[in-house]
Amino acid sequence: MELKPSGTREQNAVGAWLDRASLIKAEAAFAAKNMPSLVPFFDHFSSAIASFGRCELHARTLERYVALDLFPDRRDSVAADVKKYNEAGILQIDCLQKIIPYLEKEVGKSKISQRQAVGRLTECVSEIRLAIADWDMKGSDAGKISNVLTEALDAVSTGGLQAIPGYLNLKAVELQELRRRDDRGAVENIPWWKLLIVAAMIGWFFLIFATCGPGGCTAASAIFWVIIGALHLVAFVLFC
Repeated sequence: MELKPSGTREQNAVGAWLDRASLIKAEAAFAAKNMPSLVPFFDHFSSAIASFGRCELHARTLERYVALDLFPDRRDSVAADVKKYNEAGILQIDCLQKIIPYLEKEVGKSKISQRQAVGRLTECVSEIRLAIADWDMKGSDAGKISNVLTEALDAVSTGGLQAIPGYLNLKAVELQELRRRDDRGAVENIPWWKLLIVAAMIGWFFLIFATCGPGGCTAASAIFWVIIGALHLVAFVLFC
């Protein structure tokens, strides 16, 4: 007999994400020797994902109660959870933004030329697109993620690797603004809050890949499939 996982759906989804996040963090340890801020940035980032995801699962529960006109006595409690976890995620983004200036200084010390960075990241984008081709999603959704990849690569093509911290900060600001809206950005097949999560994760990974790409340390090749698996987990499996 197959045993069901213990805990609520929300707890199980958050636990699955945090397990995956721990693998990503472990693989990034080598790159963090040159950019120590990568690790605390990701700690706050993964906590924000968990909080926003838990918020949306509670929000869907509330939507069902309202749509079916059931459990009026539970609605206030569930609504309070929606607000609590959304605010917790926004707080983690606040903490994340405070790390970006340190990350910017560390990136500024990098000896990776703009040409090298663009070359390595172009390779990275091509590999991610190949992986996305095998994911079970609508073509329009694949196109949205492809646009995010292009946007991040364009930032590096224009400003070099030094453009990534600013790109991450921009996405953090956009994510906060979105999550403060009444709909929390939870619209369309891939909600906009998830696309911003994907954008920030790609930007963070770009720093690792560019500094530990071909000819450098092996961490980038090790973390690559972990990262794209995490993108799929967030956008299409968990918190859906």
